[in-house]
Amino acid sequence: RCYLAVLKPFLCEYTRFGGLVAADIQAKGRLSNPALYGRFALERLTLSGKQAPIEPLDSKLELLLSGYQATLAGHWQTPQGPLALTGQANWLVMANWFAELKLKGNDLQLNIPDTQLTFSPDLQFSAGPERGSLSGSVTVPAGKIKVNDLPENAIRVSRRA
Repeated sequence: RCYLAVLKPFLCEYTRFGGLVAADIQAKGRLSNPALYGRFALERLTLSGKQAPIEPLDSKLELLLSGYQATLAGHWQTPQGPLALTGQANWLVMANWFAELKLKGNDLQLNIPDTQLTFSPDLQFSAGPERGSLSGSVTVPAGKIKVNDLPENAIRVSRRA
């Protein structure tokens, strides 16, 4: 077990940063195609401050390893709603390995300097030995972007608009 608070000095922009990492993983078999057993977990992630794009209130990410396959399940509760991450992978036949991830959330708030967006991701990522794909959608029903400076050749919005 490891507490993430030890990393806080490296992340000085954040007002709060913490969490707990726990892992118990064993490898068996050949180095070229190992069988992995165990669990990796990230729990109680806290991250807030000026540079934090999303502020999780409660979180848990768990990777379960059972030989030549893995499953991933995670959730983050934010002030606006939940964000879920699920996935699976298989490497029994290394020439045919695959991994799939799904990310889904509703009405989340993204805060980065000069930008605030409300967004709902519904994304799927899959990968194999010779290919990878990303599909899905990200809906952005509302947002504010502050433009500090416009280039000289930009057309300004009419005062009557």
